[in-house]
Amino acid sequence: MRVASSVPGEWDAETYTVYHFDYIRQVSEPVGKVVERRRKDRGNNVGSLLKLAQKIYPTTSLDSRLVITPE
Repeated sequence: MRVASSVPGEWDAETYTVYHFDYIRQVSEPVGKVVERRRKDRGNNVGSLLKLAQKIYPTTSLDSRLVITPE
């Protein structure tokens, strides 16, 4: 989901939902959101957001991973 800025001259921000995926139970649970605030695509935006999500929402199990999807 693109969030339009109310201030002229500022850019839009795209919101991504972060899911915790458990491989053993085959279940994904939403744990939070991250916001992309870059003005233009740099080629690895999603990879950078995934690294940010891993710092903010660390997993506790070796059999689980984080997944991000745009809203």
